[in-house]
Amino acid sequence: MESMAGLRLPTQLTQSDRQQVLETLGYGSSTKFISNPFPLGGYDGLEVGLSIETIDTADLGVLGNTSNIQEDLNFPRLMVGKGLFENLDIYGHFSPLSQASQVSSHGALMRWGFLQASFMPASLNLVMSVDSTNVINQISIQNFSTTLYLGFKMSVFSILFGAGYIKSFGKFSSAITDSLMEDTMSVSGPRTSISLNLDINSFFVGISVDRMSSTYFSGRLGYNF
Repeated sequence: MESMAGLRLPTQLTQSDRQQVLETLGYGSSTKFISNPFPLGGYDGLEVGLSIETIDTADLGVLGNTSNIQEDLNFPRLMVGKGLFENLDIYGHFSPLSQASQVSSHGALMRWGFLQASFMPASLNLVMSVDSTNVINQISIQNFSTTLYLGFKMSVFSILFGAGYIKSFGKFSSAITDSLMEDTMSVSGPRTSISLNLDINSFFVGISVDRMSSTYFSGRLGYNF
């Protein structure tokens, strides 16, 4: 078993084991959208935020040739967003490698707010994201996702409901496969999301619950310039 502080990857992973690992870590490390339901506001719009994301890795403890208790995987993600046009925003993010998580990632997200209701504070947003994650130098993951969000803003509170599709590609090191050879595979499926945001002057605090093969939780603190 590949063992370091934090996440421990089992070895001798079969094809079905690798699929479960990719669903857990691939979907779990994908970009999560936690922000105001309306675009940032053109060239002047700028947003900076730090999120903490959690992946439940308990099921990985019974895969491969080992049985152990896995702790939840928690890792930070710094995201910066910039308004390009009146209703188009682009975000970049990264998670630095740490001894605690053994995970590093980077990626980008584009949000198109293509519809804003005139009779109520509601909006429709199309969000497309791509990201790459490295797990203990044993698994390389690429995620591609498209999600449609319906958002409502009520005074200082806002809520986003999302539904879409995600595809994850994974490359597994020969050190953790049952064939002792590198292997690549992909998984895909629907994703749903709900997030709540509280605005405090220019600051905001948000939480998100994303459902794919499992349920993933994220929290974010941000500032709008």
